[in-house]
Amino acid sequence: MKPKTKSFLSNFFGGLISNDRAIEGAKTNPWWVALIIGIVGVLLPVIPITVSQAKTYGASFLAANKYNFDQNIASLTVEMLNDKKEFVVGDDHLLTYQVDSVVTSGGLEPVATKVNSSDGQYELMIYYLDGGRSDISSFIQSVDAKNYKVGTTNIAVEEDVKYAPSYVILFKDGIYTRLNKNNSTEAGNGTYTNFTTDWKEYESGHKLLASTLGDIQLTEADPDHKASDRDVIYNNWVDIYNKAFMSQKRYNTWVTSAIFLAIYVALLFIMGLLLWLLTRGKNNMFSYLKFMDTQKMAWWTSLTPSILAMIVGFIFSNFAQMAFIVLLGLRTMWIAMKQLRPQY
Repeated sequence: MKPKTKSFLSNFFGGLISNDRAIEGAKTNPWWVALIIGIVGVLLPVIPITVSQAKTYGASFLAANKYNFDQNIASLTVEMLNDKKEFVVGDDHLLTYQVDSVVTSGGLEPVATKVNSSDGQYELMIYYLDGGRSDISSFIQSVDAKNYKVGTTNIAVEEDVKYAPSYVILFKDGIYTRLNKNNSTEAGNGTYTNFTTDWKEYESGHKLLASTLGDIQLTEADPDHKASDRDVIYNNWVDIYNKAFMSQKRYNTWVTSAIFLAIYVALLFIMGLLLWLLTRGKNNMFSYLKFMDTQKMAWWTSLTPSILAMIVGFIFSNFAQMAFIVLLGLRTMWIAMKQLRPQY
């Protein structure tokens, strides 16, 4: 092994722990070697952030408590299909509501409702909005304003004890869902989906409701009494939520990753600048270091914090975004206070 190669490997691996080795590696190796190490250093901590974003699903709101949504959505799906009601994706990837194959407008009257036979209350409502994202917020407010008298399906008046049923809103370019607890008296007492969704994952002519049956024949479907039918239909609705969120998921993943990559690059530059400033004292034995020298030191010393940040990010996903910032700051302060010894 050539002495130069041996020196590089010694400084590279030794620099993971030793500040002296890292400084020596930055001073004796070409700038592009330090740059490559710096690039790897800012890329590694981004990996757990990217993975975390990629694990976000449109149906994640169902993980905690379904509030009987699985049973109700399966039952309403079969009921709507029997009534020849369907949601169809068009050529422009916009969703239409059809009754007996005729495109029909929606509105504040639900296209399907599920009533609990034991207490006589609505459990789930399905709406169709013949509009896009610009219309959904006001539509949601109108739906949320509709509360019902407990024990009935009647609109509540001021003195009544009220409840708000869960609902699903399908609109031209997305889907929105709110799940409420039974006998909920406060609007917003439940879980929600993000309505930045679309239907781009589906081909033209795709029928949402029919696709949820899978291999089940409509004439034989009985989700109210067959758990297997309920599970098939519900799981296919889960797939609908996940696919509807797919475009936003890709966007969130790339944008979030790019933002933190830029933050880490800027942070690495600032740490190099900080090392340069801390060695400007007249009595500092390292005052001869140039700005580029301290930048190379910052790049060279970033590898250990990045590896640790990646490991921490995978173990503690909530800390993934801050791990590299904290660890790189600690490594920079360590090298500045111990090896570069600022003096003024």
